[in-house]
This record gives sequence, structure tokens and C-alpha cells, in this order.
Amino acid sequence: RQRATGSSDRIAAIWMGAWHARNVLRGAAAGSAMDGSVVARGEVRAGMRYFKGAIALSPTQDLPLLRQVMYSKYVTQTQLWQFMRHSGYELSRGSFWWRVNRLADNGFITRHLLPMVHYDPIFAIASSGLVYLVENLGTPYSGPETGPEMRRDGLGVAHALGVNAVHLDLLRSRALVSWENEMEIRCRNELTAGKYAKDYDAIVTLALGGRQLRFALEYERTPKTQTEYDRIVSLLESERNLDRVLYLACTRHIHSLLKQRLWRIRQRVLIGLASDLPKTEPAELEVVDAQTLQVYRLVDIP
Repeated sequence: RQRATGSSDRIAAIWMGAWHARNVLRGAAAGSAMDGSVVARGEVRAGMRYFKGAIALSPTQDLPLLRQVMYSKYVTQTQLWQFMRHSGYELSRGSFWWRVNRLADNGFITRHLLPMVHYDPIFAIASSGLVYLVENLGTPYSGPETGPEMRRDGLGVAHALGVNAVHLDLLRSRALVSWENEMEIRCRNELTAGKYAKDYDAIVTLALGGRQLRFALEYERTPKTQTEYDRIVSLLESERNLDRVLYLACTRHIHSLLKQRLWRIRQRVLIGLASDLPKTEPAELEVVDAQTLQVYRLVDIP
């Protein structure tokens, strides 16, 4: 097992080989069942197939759901259903509700009610889910070992839900070729030489007008100070692995603020409105070039 150095409350991507038969795991552990599912939660000993209190995790339904929750950081119940349905992992809403409740009841995901943020229940990955994904399956992860903190004031939650909404809009458009999420970006930045200049919300590739357009995505929900924007400009101008950055502003006020703060930046930064995305095809999305203030359709970006 390799664990990146750093503070004790973070895992900066763990890759593990298969567990040896002699291993004994307590709590949220995992071992292979005869049908290819994974037996988790409880105690696993060599030669044991099932045990009291265990649940069998399906690699074709539980695994994609847990991975989506982890990669989303925070996700509403409806958003999670839409991700699973779009990918073909769940076709029955009733089956989906049963699966979510089962995973929450057994400590693989956490369920929260934050009416000031969203009317839906909100889910996040829990420590048992992380053990299953990271230590048993080798899924790259960077963050607290107990999963993301869920503060009562909802700090950071609304931002994650907004990024999920953008992701779902692009999935529905059929223009999305690839989506590298923030977790994957952070792991790359912590562990590899080919780092991005910052931990973007996503790296997106779209198929538009017969070509593929690749860019960093930033979802801007709240305004920042001038000092913070100065630091961001410096980071973006140092970017060597990407040619474009797309900022999607949550409101027209933030859209206007971004044009002011990023004007004449020495990097191709485009600014659009997140609320336009559900109403138009990505190719027709209106964006402003922060360097020149020229308006383009996204498909026409040089």
C-alpha cells in the first residue's frame, strides 16, 4: 500500500493490491463473495464466505453509486438518481431508493437534511464507503479519512450541487466526451509531475461542431475579494497543461464581476452563465472572452 505523505487526516490517493487471505479486517472491510459481489462490514477471515451482519455489495450497482457520491463530494438524492439513470445503472426508482437507504443504514454513505441549501436529502461518502473504494478497489482519493465534513451552515455544499447540475446538463446534451472531476484533479496535482495550475472544479471535453474542445471548468457561485482574484489570475496565467478555462457564473452580478476581475488576463478565459446551460445546447452557449471582452458561441471559440 502506498499512502502519500501529509497531514494525518488526509488520504492523498491510495492504491492497494488484493487483500491476502490471512488478513483480518474489522469494521468496514471487504472480501470477495462467490458471486463476484463484495462482502463488507463486519469481520472477514480466510475461508469465510458470508458472516453475520454482512452485506454483499454489487460491483454493477453499488460500486458506481458509491463512486459517484465520492466524486460529487455532496450530491442530492435527485441528482444521484439522475446520474445513475443516465448511466444505465438504475432503471427503477424504487430499486434506487432501496439501494441508497441500504448503503446509508450500513454506514457507506451519510444522509443529511439541509433545508437552507436544498429540499432534497444530501449524501456524502462515509468512512466505510472510502475503505471499500480506496483500500479495497484502489480508487484514487484525496480528502479526510472520514469523508467530507458536513457543516450545519452548508459551507461548500451548494457549490458542489451546482457543479453536479452543470455535469448533468452536459450529460443530457450528449456533447460530453469526458469529465475529470475535482477529486481526480487533486490526486493528479498531489502525486504527479504533470500538474494543473490549480484544483479546478472539472476538466471537460466536449464534442462541438466536428471538433473536440477541452477546457478547465470553474463554477463561480459566490464573489471573491480582489486579493483572491489576483491570486487566481496569477495561477491561471501559469497554466501549461490547458489552453482554455470556462467560468460559469451563478448570477449576472457574478458574471459582471468576473469580467472586471479577469479582464486582460494572459490566458484564454471564457465567462458564461450557468443558468443558460439548461436552456441551450453547449455549442450555442454564449461566452465572453475575458481578455478581449468579445462575445462568442462556445462552438466558435478559437
